[in-house]
Amino acid sequence: MSNQTPNPNNPSQVDEAAAEGFESAKAPGRDAVQADRSQQALADMLDRWLQRAGADCTKVLGKAVTIAAGQVRTQESEELSAAVEGAAVACVARLLRRKEHMAAFLAGEEAALALARAMLDESDIAELDDTAVAAFGELARQIWGSLEGAWQAEGASDFVVEPQQPQRIEDLQEPLEAREGPNAVVSAVLEVDGEALDVIFLFPADLQEILEGHDEAPAEKVAPAGIPRELKRILRIKVPLVVEIAGRTSKVGGVMGLRPGSVVEFYKKSDEMLDLYAAHAHIGRGEAVKVGESFGIRVLEIDSIRDRVKNLGR
Repeated sequence: MSNQTPNPNNPSQVDEAAAEGFESAKAPGRDAVQADRSQQALADMLDRWLQRAGADCTKVLGKAVTIAAGQVRTQESEELSAAVEGAAVACVARLLRRKEHMAAFLAGEEAALALARAMLDESDIAELDDTAVAAFGELARQIWGSLEGAWQAEGASDFVVEPQQPQRIEDLQEPLEAREGPNAVVSAVLEVDGEALDVIFLFPADLQEILEGHDEAPAEKVAPAGIPRELKRILRIKVPLVVEIAGRTSKVGGVMGLRPGSVVEFYKKSDEMLDLYAAHAHIGRGEAVKVGESFGIRVLEIDSIRDRVKNLGR
């Protein structure tokens, strides 16, 4: 725009100055509208994905689950403390494609307790103990698994979501604030068996660009240290994990003679560690633990990454 004062007796100069002033005043409005449209597009997509996650959880868990996205706002990582104020527990998920990103599902204490009661079918849960946190984590893993399926179905076939163990929010404050880039903070309503609960989801603000493959970074950052780059695709293959309690051989006649009430003796002591297999390859040993109402294994011995890759490739 010219610094020369327009001559009021020259209509063309006055019209030109007015037009320039109008354009400069209008430009920020266009940017704001574009930002609003982008945020609304992300909100619409997140609502669609979360609704699908609710439907999938209903099928898997046998409970009526719905999830509806509400307000979406953008926050820088250092401002997340205020954005997630009131959260008590969270389940973080690593989002892996060309590079690693992070998302999180958070709930306040009352919401987490209500989810634990619904998951465990126990109405007297009043304390956010390890069992309640584990139950919250089980629901979170179902949600992350559904979101992974939704994103892969929409074209991001190599997109991987790795849920982490649920944690209390005080243990996650620093990792959350250490995230790079802005975050989409999604206020959502999660309803389980008719009880509506306020929860929060955190996603990278550029999630749409990530799904479209615009995050440029070497794949080595996705792989744990020690895994060669050419084996990165192996990390995305899903394999069965099996815990072997004990084993023995038996004659066919003995197998055919088994009846309800038969007792089969194994020669392994009850306090010995259990063997852990991945895709039929032995990878470690551990001890049995109870996770909520489910069986689990605490890994005490694990093969090196190199040995695991070697055994899985057989």
